Amino acid sequence: MATESNDWNANMLFCGSNANPSPQILDWNLTDDIIAYGSNSTIHILNQSNGRYSTSKILTAHSSNVSCVRWLSYSNHKTTTTTSVFLLVTGSVGGEVKVWEDTTLKCTQTIHFGAQSINSIAARIADTISHLAIASAAKIGVFKRDLKVLYSIFEELQILDFGYHYVFCVDIAYLCIGTGTNCPILACGSDSGKVALYDISDFKKICDLLGHEDWVRNVEFCGTSDDLYLATGSQDNYVRIWRVNPVTEGDDSTELKMKEIIFNTSSISGAQTYKIQLETVLQSHDDWCYSVAWCPVGSGDTLKLLTASMDRTVAVWSPNGY
Repeated sequence: MATESNDWNANMLFCGSNANPSPQILDWNLTDDIIAYGSNSTIHILNQSNGRYSTSKILTAHSSNVSCVRWLSYSNHKTTTTTSVFLLVTGSVGGEVKVWEDTTLKCTQTIHFGAQSINSIAARIADTISHLAIASAAKIGVFKRDLKVLYSIFEELQILDFGYHYVFCVDIAYLCIGTGTNCPILACGSDSGKVALYDISDFKKICDLLGHEDWVRNVEFCGTSDDLYLATGSQDNYVRIWRVNPVTEGDDSTELKMKEIIFNTSSISGAQTYKIQLETVLQSHDDWCYSVAWCPVGSGDTLKLLTASMDRTVAVWSPNGY
């Protein structure tokens, strides 16, 4: 019996990979317009071309599934800048943290942070000094690096131990003291329902922000040192917005206002007194609020906040909607 032979050509039309189920598994480099996310034990790098994002590189160095992906960002997060610092930090469920840099995204440093999963990473830079915070189980590691020093690496400054409490999230912002001096502060949320604030220039605890009635799942700063906002999302379904700004003349008036927490920051170039208070409480979600993210802001832009919940909804908030 005669058979016909047909020639078949197979061309790949699409190749995709799902992101791992973690609140911090994806991050967007705003300056260079590059997206990075973790899939299994790899990190996918997506570049935009002709209005579409496609995978340009896959990073393979982790020995276990990736749990956190964070680009190093300038100042108080999500502020637009024309200056690029091409540095990516990733963490895995095996407690391994890797630093990737240059346009080739070469792995230049590996930090072994115990055997527990990395829950959260914050990587910020002010001037040429960068700070890195890593949360895993009941501890937070804080690291520092001077980017103007050739071949420098992140060096450990302090390990904060939270005892029996499990830390879910961290973020870093900078407060200005005097001329050209920045004081880094750390916010962290845990299963205690509190948001702890630390001055990581001397690792003194500033305060505990109270109000949430369940585990705090995400924290994120946005703004300037003169008008800094902190968003906190919790399993109590609520999002709280806190405001940090300098104490000025007239702040001791007797008018009715929200309770304020006053704290001092200092350095060799001067000292500054700041206050923090609850700005508003956002209620929209019917289930746990797992993620909060400020939209990119530039000079004169209106603040916008995106929140995501276990109720499968995403909400976008602006000041008129508070």
